[in-house]
Amino acid sequence: MHPLIRVVCLLLMAGFVATANPLVLLLSLSVLTGVYLRASLSIGECWVLIRRMRWFFLSILVIYFWFTPGRAFSPALANALWFPSVDGVELGLIRVACLVLIIAAVSALLQSTRREQLFAAIYSLVAWTRYLGFSPERFAVRRSEERRVGKECRSRWSPYH
Repeated sequence: MHPLIRVVCLLLMAGFVATANPLVLLLSLSVLTGVYLRASLSIGECWVLIRRMRWFFLSILVIYFWFTPGRAFSPALANALWFPSVDGVELGLIRVACLVLIIAAVSALLQSTRREQLFAAIYSLVAWTRYLGFSPERFAVRRSEERRVGKECRSRWSPYH
Protein backbone atom coordinates (compact mmCIF):
# COMPACT_ATOMS: atom_id res chain seq x y z
CA MET A 1 0.00 0.00 0.00
CA HIS A 2 1.24 3.50 -0.80
CA PRO A 3 2.62 5.37 2.25
CA LEU A 4 0.24 8.30 1.70
CA ILE A 5 -2.73 5.93 1.89
CA ARG A 6 -1.28 4.44 5.11
CA VAL A 7 -0.99 7.87 6.72
CA VAL A 8 -4.50 8.87 5.65
CA CYS A 9 -5.88 5.56 6.97
CA LEU A 10 -4.13 6.22 10.28
CA LEU A 11 -5.65 9.69 10.51
CA LEU A 12 -9.12 8.39 9.66
CA MET A 13 -8.83 5.54 12.13
CA ALA A 14 -7.67 7.91 14.87
CA GLY A 15 -10.67 10.12 14.18
CA PHE A 16 -13.11 7.24 14.33
CA VAL A 17 -11.51 5.71 17.42
CA ALA A 18 -11.65 9.08 19.21
CA THR A 19 -15.46 8.87 19.14
CA ALA A 20 -15.13 6.10 21.76
CA ASN A 21 -17.99 4.08 20.25
CA PRO A 22 -17.56 0.48 21.51
CA LEU A 23 -18.45 -0.97 18.09
CA VAL A 24 -15.82 1.23 16.40
CA LEU A 25 -13.25 0.22 19.03
CA LEU A 26 -13.97 -3.47 18.42
CA LEU A 27 -13.79 -3.02 14.66
CA SER A 28 -10.51 -1.10 14.98
CA LEU A 29 -9.06 -3.79 17.22
CA SER A 30 -9.93 -6.49 14.70
CA VAL A 31 -8.47 -4.47 11.80
CA LEU A 32 -5.25 -3.81 13.73
CA THR A 33 -4.98 -7.47 14.69
CA GLY A 34 -5.28 -8.39 11.01
CA VAL A 35 -2.67 -5.79 10.03
CA TYR A 36 -0.19 -7.03 12.63
CA LEU A 37 -0.71 -10.67 11.65
CA ARG A 38 -0.68 -10.16 7.88
CA ALA A 39 2.34 -7.85 7.82
CA SER A 40 4.24 -9.82 10.51
CA LEU A 41 4.76 -6.70 12.60
CA SER A 42 6.40 -6.79 16.01
CA ILE A 43 4.02 -6.50 18.92
CA GLY A 44 7.11 -5.86 21.07
CA GLU A 45 7.77 -2.49 19.44
CA CYS A 46 4.14 -1.56 19.98
CA TRP A 47 4.42 -2.62 23.61
CA VAL A 48 7.46 -0.35 24.06
CA LEU A 49 5.44 2.65 22.86
CA ILE A 50 2.49 1.75 25.09
CA ARG A 51 4.78 1.22 28.07
CA ARG A 52 6.30 4.67 27.60
CA MET A 53 2.83 6.16 27.93
CA ARG A 54 1.97 4.39 31.21
CA TRP A 55 2.15 7.53 33.38
CA PHE A 56 -0.01 9.40 30.90
CA PHE A 57 -2.56 6.57 31.04
CA LEU A 58 -2.46 6.59 34.84
CA SER A 59 -3.11 10.34 34.95
CA ILE A 60 -6.07 9.94 32.57
CA LEU A 61 -7.49 7.16 34.72
CA VAL A 62 -7.11 9.21 37.91
CA ILE A 63 -8.82 12.21 36.33
CA TYR A 64 -11.70 10.16 34.94
CA PHE A 65 -12.10 7.88 37.98
CA TRP A 66 -12.23 10.53 40.66
CA PHE A 67 -13.40 13.65 38.87
CA THR A 68 -16.29 12.29 36.82
CA PRO A 69 -19.61 12.50 38.62
CA GLY A 70 -21.92 9.53 38.34
CA ARG A 71 -23.38 6.48 39.98
CA ALA A 72 -21.61 4.95 42.98
CA PHE A 73 -20.66 1.28 43.03
CA SER A 74 -22.99 0.72 45.97
CA PRO A 75 -25.37 2.86 48.06
CA ALA A 76 -22.97 2.62 51.02
CA LEU A 77 -20.26 4.28 48.93
CA ALA A 78 -22.47 7.04 47.55
CA ASN A 79 -20.94 9.73 49.77
CA ALA A 80 -17.38 8.38 49.81
CA LEU A 81 -15.13 10.87 48.09
CA TRP A 82 -12.24 8.44 47.86
CA PHE A 83 -14.11 5.89 45.77
CA PRO A 84 -14.46 6.36 41.98
CA SER A 85 -17.81 6.46 40.23
CA VAL A 86 -19.02 3.73 37.89
CA ASP A 87 -19.30 6.24 35.06
CA GLY A 88 -15.78 7.53 35.69
CA VAL A 89 -14.28 4.04 35.60
CA GLU A 90 -16.17 3.19 32.42
CA LEU A 91 -15.22 6.42 30.61
CA GLY A 92 -11.61 6.29 31.80
CA LEU A 93 -11.07 2.73 30.59
CA ILE A 94 -12.69 3.49 27.24
CA ARG A 95 -10.48 6.58 26.76
CA VAL A 96 -7.31 4.62 27.58
CA ALA A 97 -8.42 1.86 25.19
CA CYS A 98 -8.85 4.50 22.46
CA LEU A 99 -5.34 5.78 23.03
CA VAL A 100 -3.86 2.28 23.07
CA LEU A 101 -5.49 1.54 19.71
CA ILE A 102 -4.16 4.78 18.22
CA ILE A 103 -0.66 4.01 19.53
CA ALA A 104 -0.87 0.51 18.04
CA ALA A 105 -1.85 2.02 14.68
CA VAL A 106 1.04 4.50 14.83
CA SER A 107 3.41 1.66 15.69
CA ALA A 108 2.15 -0.34 12.71
CA LEU A 109 2.70 2.67 10.44
CA LEU A 110 6.23 3.26 11.74
CA GLN A 111 7.16 -0.40 11.40
CA SER A 112 5.80 -0.79 7.89
CA THR A 113 7.00 2.49 6.37
CA ARG A 114 10.57 3.48 5.66
CA ARG A 115 11.78 6.94 6.65
CA GLU A 116 11.87 8.20 3.06
CA GLN A 117 8.38 6.92 2.36
CA LEU A 118 7.03 8.58 5.49
CA PHE A 119 8.76 11.83 4.50
CA ALA A 120 7.13 11.70 1.04
CA ALA A 121 3.69 10.94 2.51
CA ILE A 122 3.88 13.79 5.01
CA TYR A 123 5.09 16.13 2.28
CA SER A 124 2.18 15.12 0.05
CA LEU A 125 -0.31 15.76 2.85
CA VAL A 126 0.96 19.24 3.67
CA ALA A 127 1.83 20.38 0.13
CA TRP A 128 -1.36 22.49 -0.11
CA THR A 129 -0.11 24.71 2.74
CA ARG A 130 2.25 26.33 0.25
CA TYR A 131 -0.71 28.47 -0.86
CA LEU A 132 -1.07 29.75 2.71
CA GLY A 133 2.54 30.88 2.83
CA PHE A 134 3.99 27.89 4.71
CA SER A 135 6.87 25.72 3.55
CA PRO A 136 5.80 22.07 3.29
CA GLU A 137 9.43 21.03 2.72
CA ARG A 138 10.50 22.46 6.07
CA PHE A 139 7.58 20.85 7.86
CA ALA A 140 8.21 17.41 6.36
CA VAL A 141 11.96 17.57 6.99
CA ARG A 142 11.41 18.63 10.60
CA ARG A 143 9.01 15.76 11.28
CA SER A 144 11.38 13.32 9.63
CA GLU A 145 14.37 14.59 11.60
CA GLU A 146 12.42 14.52 14.84
CA ARG A 147 11.73 10.86 14.25
CA ARG A 148 15.40 10.13 13.47
CA VAL A 149 16.75 12.06 16.48
CA GLY A 150 14.09 10.57 18.75
CA LYS A 151 15.06 7.06 17.72
CA GLU A 152 18.74 7.86 18.24
CA CYS A 153 18.11 9.29 21.72
CA ARG A 154 15.95 6.34 22.71
CA SER A 155 18.60 3.86 21.65
CA ARG A 156 21.19 5.71 23.72
CA TRP A 157 19.31 6.47 26.94
CA SER A 158 16.12 4.45 27.14
CA PRO A 159 16.06 1.29 29.29
CA TYR A 160 13.00 0.07 27.31
CA HIS A 161 14.57 -0.22 23.87
